[in-house]
Amino acid sequence: MRLNQKLPFIVGVLLMIFSFTPFFTISRNVFFISLSYLAFMFGLGFLFDFLDHFLNKKSFLTSGNLQEKTISFLGFSLVFGILLEGMGKFFGKFWYYPYHNAFTYFLFIYPEYVSYCFLMMESFWLTSNLIRNNKQKAGPKLVEAAKIFRYCWIACIIVLIPIVFMSTYPTTLTALIGRHFTSGTPVYLFVVFALFFWFFIESLYIEKEGKTTLFFLFQAVIAASATAFIFEFYNSFLSAWVYDNVPFSGISLFKVPALVFVFWPVQYFILIPLYNLFFRAEDNKG
Repeated sequence: MRLNQKLPFIVGVLLMIFSFTPFFTISRNVFFISLSYLAFMFGLGFLFDFLDHFLNKKSFLTSGNLQEKTISFLGFSLVFGILLEGMGKFFGKFWYYPYHNAFTYFLFIYPEYVSYCFLMMESFWLTSNLIRNNKQKAGPKLVEAAKIFRYCWIACIIVLIPIVFMSTYPTTLTALIGRHFTSGTPVYLFVVFALFFWFFIESLYIEKEGKTTLFFLFQAVIAASATAFIFEFYNSFLSAWVYDNVPFSGISLFKVPALVFVFWPVQYFILIPLYNLFFRAEDNKG
């Protein structure tokens, strides 16, 4: 099954129109806000897909095998959502959702991560077609390095231990090291974890396909920067999520700490090879 090439544009426009309805109402009902948020991410992703097809004559939604790719995408989004939400919200306490209770949180969090991953991947595919790079094959030295970096999962576990300890026992930690952290955990530990996890995922992709996403880091940074600007600007009016406990929060844009924008590309560095692990080689990049 494949979608008609015009359908992503039509659906995208309709979803985007709906996503802006909260700007003209005073309602902050959690269902209304969450559905608007989903409509925004899916709508923007559909529009990116339409532009991607316009440039490349194929896209994720129009290139066939849609049912099979959708199932794989749901699994891929689940893994990424658990990773980001677990590390960022529960351990790092870097954001919270002011409108959610426990029921609505678990009702919407997975669909939101599906739409979040969809938006980010579509933005990357579109950017890759605007800034083309046909070099993907991993060289012999990189293949050899991947055999070492695949053991970075061990480093991830080692870094995770103090993260869990510091998040669970902040008072004990403060007494131990004599320094105060709001969440009990220094942010650099999360950065180190993210880098090790990226190396691990990238090494698995290199071993699986003999290719690397490292040649697309520039496209990933451009896609992440543009998407972050749109994404965070939209939320600055709704406050569907609020950042907290982020270092250097005095430097901000749209009420968003500057460090958040710096971290956005790191998400893409992990997201892209993780996506490629979930999909067959012929389905990669849509």
